[in-house]
This record gives sequence, C-alpha cells and structure tokens, in this order.
Amino acid sequence: MKNIKQLTPKEIERIRVDAPVRKKLACESHLWFFTLYMNKHLEFAFAPFHYEMFAMTENPELVLMNILAFRSSAKSTLMTLSLPMWAMTGKLKKKFILIVSQTQQQARLHLVNLKQELEENELLKRDIGPFQEITDEWSSSSLVIPRYDTRITAVSMEQSVRGLRHHEHRPDLIILDDIENSESVRTKEGRDKTFSWVMSEIIPAGNEKTTIVCVGNYLHNDAFQMRLFELGEDRPHWAHKKFPLLDENN
Repeated sequence: MKNIKQLTPKEIERIRVDAPVRKKLACESHLWFFTLYMNKHLEFAFAPFHYEMFAMTENPELVLMNILAFRSSAKSTLMTLSLPMWAMTGKLKKKFILIVSQTQQQARLHLVNLKQELEENELLKRDIGPFQEITDEWSSSSLVIPRYDTRITAVSMEQSVRGLRHHEHRPDLIILDDIENSESVRTKEGRDKTFSWVMSEIIPAGNEKTTIVCVGNYLHNDAFQMRLFELGEDRPHWAHKKFPLLDENN
C-alpha cells in the first residue's frame, strides 16, 4: 500500500468502507485512526508538525511527550480527543486514561467532546461503542467503554488523584492539557505550585508503564513545560517538541 501521504481522498474513502482493512490500519496507527474516523475535524491538510505529533504517539518507547504549540494548531484535537480513543482501541491497549486540565469546566468539556464523538460519530460508535458515563467516589466524571474494559476520567487541578484506579489499573496514560494560563505563570510562586502539584500528585498516580503527554502554549520561560524541557533534555525516552506559529525567520 502507498504511504498515507500519497493517497487520494477517493482511495482513503475506499479503505474507510472496508471494515477489516479499516480496523487493522486504525489499530496499528494513530494517524490512520484519525484519518479514518476523525476526518470531519480536518479543515485543512496536515502540516508537517502534525505528522511529528502522530509519530510521537505511535512510539511505544516514549514515556513522556512534551509538546508546546501555537493556538489553533489542533494539538488538543489530536492529543486530548483522538489519542485517548486510539490508545484504548489501538495497539497501545491503555486501560485507564486520565485527562488533567486546569479547571473543572475545562475537564468537563474534554469529556463532553469525547462523549459527543462516541455518540454522534456513527462509524466510531459502530466499531468502538457502547459506553457508559459515571460519576465516582472521587467526584470526577468518567466514560467507561466495556468492550475494551477502559475508563477515561477527566479531572482538574482542584481535585486529588491519589488512589485513582480502574479495577486493578492505575492511570497508564495521563494527558495534561493547558494546565497553566497567563495568570498562573505570572509569579514564581504560581509556577512552583504547578510544578510541585504535577510532581507530587500526577506523576505518582501512574506507574512505570504510564505514558505522560503534556500539551500547551508557550507562556513563560519558567513555566511547567519549559522546566520539563530542561529536566528531560538528555533522557532517551522523553520527547520534546516546540511548534511556534513563527519560526526564527518569522
């Protein structure tokens, strides 16, 4: 088969309607999963940096991905909407996916978007569904997909995540999406608070098999994700990417 970048829309559509081929490709590749199931989100062709993001998520050796990208770069669509569903149904076989946002409103919105996709995307619903929505003893909202025995939970920085489990599973994919804003990074005290909370609450919530994905915008030279760049510069299983709106040549 041709490289996906070389396929025409008509060729991709022929693959989409062939259920065995569709499911096999979508299982093996996040890029294919997004192309086959999430094509309604494609307003424009993929940019080169999108392929870099997909390649990172498909690399089972990575334990941390740190992505800084400009607003409207589709980073949340790829990493917080599409990735949880592919990580559950695809070759990664994640069982407990935790999405962390700065506020409860943001956390709830991520879960609403996932729920809407699972309810209204007919092809996805046919191949993945059904799902259940629950509120648990941690007062966090979750989606449970029985077919995969997987739970997706969304929490905010105002909530404790100590002891979170789905059956015997601790969170094995943790996605931190925009956990800072311009106000929280304004003072060193605020930046220290975020860093300390992630290191003391979020990291220990997982285990040695947990994958952590951080996505956000550039806010400050000393913001949490910038500190991660310094911490993980030489760590072989950490990946760091910056995708600014303008490069050094503007």
